[in-house]
Amino acid sequence: MKSLPRKFWIAIALLAGTGFLFGALVGFGVPKLKTYILLKTESFSQARLPLRILPKSIQFHLFPVAVSFGTLRVAPKEELQSLIDPFEIGEAEVQISLLKLLTGKLKINRLAIRKTKLKLRLPESKKTKSNKPLAGLFAALQSIPLQNLDIEDSDIKIYLPNPKTEISISGLLLNAEKYNDEVGLQVSADSIYLKDLVSKADLRIGTDCKIFLSPDKIIISHFNLVRGDSQFVINGTAQGDIEALQVREYDMKVHGNFNLESMSTWAAKALGKSNQFPKMSGAAELSADFKLRPGQTEEYKFNLKTENLKLRGYYFGSVQAKGSLLNKEVSIPSLLVKNDSYKVELQNLKVSLNDQIRMTATAKVSELSIFELFKNLGLKEIPLWLTASGELPCEAEIKPSLALKCAGSIQGNNLLLRPNLKTDRTIVKLASFSATGSLQVNTEAVSFDAHLSMPNSNGATQGRVSYDDGFHIKYQADKLDFKDVSNLSDLKIEGSSQINGETSGDSSAATMSLQMSGTDFWLSDFWLGSAKTNLSYAKGKLNFSNMSGHYNKSNYQADVVLNLIENQISVMGRSQKLDGADLLQIFGRKVKLPFAVTGTGSLQAKVWGPLQFNALSYDIKSQISRGSIWREPFEQFLFDLHSRDGEVETDRVQLVRGGQIINLSGVGHPDGNINVSAHAQNIKLEESPNFEDFGLSITSLAEFDLKLEGYVL
Repeated sequence: MKSLPRKFWIAIALLAGTGFLFGALVGFGVPKLKTYILLKTESFSQARLPLRILPKSIQFHLFPVAVSFGTLRVAPKEELQSLIDPFEIGEAEVQISLLKLLTGKLKINRLAIRKTKLKLRLPESKKTKSNKPLAGLFAALQSIPLQNLDIEDSDIKIYLPNPKTEISISGLLLNAEKYNDEVGLQVSADSIYLKDLVSKADLRIGTDCKIFLSPDKIIISHFNLVRGDSQFVINGTAQGDIEALQVREYDMKVHGNFNLESMSTWAAKALGKSNQFPKMSGAAELSADFKLRPGQTEEYKFNLKTENLKLRGYYFGSVQAKGSLLNKEVSIPSLLVKNDSYKVELQNLKVSLNDQIRMTATAKVSELSIFELFKNLGLKEIPLWLTASGELPCEAEIKPSLALKCAGSIQGNNLLLRPNLKTDRTIVKLASFSATGSLQVNTEAVSFDAHLSMPNSNGATQGRVSYDDGFHIKYQADKLDFKDVSNLSDLKIEGSSQINGETSGDSSAATMSLQMSGTDFWLSDFWLGSAKTNLSYAKGKLNFSNMSGHYNKSNYQADVVLNLIENQISVMGRSQKLDGADLLQIFGRKVKLPFAVTGTGSLQAKVWGPLQFNALSYDIKSQISRGSIWREPFEQFLFDLHSRDGEVETDRVQLVRGGQIINLSGVGHPDGNINVSAHAQNIKLEESPNFEDFGLSITSLAEFDLKLEGYVL
């Protein structure tokens, strides 16, 4: 076998010698060197530094060249004792540039400090005439022979004198690194706790940021602030004189997701009792761009979205807005607010942000429910339901106090007013109407003044709906056709009328009063002709008081009370002039008599009982003169009868013509079946039109009995 070259063995010998020499140095020289450096570090800090450093242990590392210290105790000297408390550094490591060291220069590639607890008390800042508060900062940073600084797993507490504030930073991770003429900072902390020592207001957040600084530029790669489940992120650039804290131009982007209840609770606590910060809840997402160019005005663009937004107890639900801020004016082409009580879009919204905050917009309203609106606003519920839509130009003053004015047209549907919130009974119900007028809103109430029109009717209304005290509404109509009224106190009403009245109420009850004057009235299928009355509603009773009316040839006066709670009616009526044909028409939809009645007379009636004709009780007294019944003429017709719970019985029903008399008697039952007997005496047949129809020439006095049975209902 060929032997190895001589040079190989020489290299092996040198390597072995070097290893032996290094081993000897490590074995005998390093311990002494460690002791020397530990002592020298303490003596150097004692003599040259404002802090006395007492390291407990030291280690050397070759790759990379580094020195690491175990626990270091740091004690400030007298000049710093008012600013820093004694503290410990858990670990410290210094990495040295070997290349620089071989050229005779010291450069620290990396200084790492770990597990430190530090308390700082910053002095009050002294006023300076310098135009650059940070003058010389970047030059000083470049002169320090340190490339990279790491602070890891450390806690720092800082006290600020003005304002008196305590800042506690837990779990701090900081990396500072120099890049030519700029410095990069990357900072994160598990918790940053800020507390105002005077007001006791506090804030706890987490942060993570990466920023690059140079004399003429700041670049924010990201700046994240986190509080609970709320997060705020900033990134962008700013250019100017950084040491003078002056910015010529910037381009920043902001994005945040917020838990509004948590944020408002903190803000109210942080700002103190004197600040009326609004209480909020829900979630919000905000994106914004901030731009400034030389010679231009600052411009802000934003995009806002909320879910389940509740502000000062008012529920707004979903809000979407995209707009800009320029010259203290907010411009939003479209702001949409939507919840289960309404959908409102504010178009071309302009808000001036001066001492007086003013707003103009066109409100496009759809699906607005008055009842749900009051409910969602946290106000007292009222027994009024209404769905509205429309388009209203509006202007408002928001500060110093809310004052909103709108004018335009709306379409209303399904208006329903009930006596209270605990009943299904109805005071009034309208299927649809349109209104043109004005609307005013302030912190106390909503007021309106409008002209109303319905398919067959028109009128006007004015009213005020108070958030605390309920509503008061006035209305008048030159023509109200009851075809347009779906329900009035659960009654069946037909005809048209002029009305003038008002209604008011709150969450417990509602009332109504009005004057009516109309024609061809029908009430629950009873003909009322042309009538005037004062109508009022209170505590479940609908009153038609001082009613006066007339038919084709008749007139009457009456007072009617409808107890809508118990479904009862009470009538006191009288007629000084009553025509027989009108009498049949009054009851024509209820009773079908197989004969006609003519003549004029008078009537008195008292009616009471349930709102059901065949169950009513009544007393009726009437007389008709010079008329006919079933084509038979008479001089007088007396018609007296009574009913109890629908059981009808005649008291006196008699026809008189000269000496001829016909008496009728009988009963009627709730099912409509009647049993009537007629007894006639001294009847001259030759004077009977019905007998003449037989074509017989007979002269005779007759006496007969007649029975009439069957159903008339």
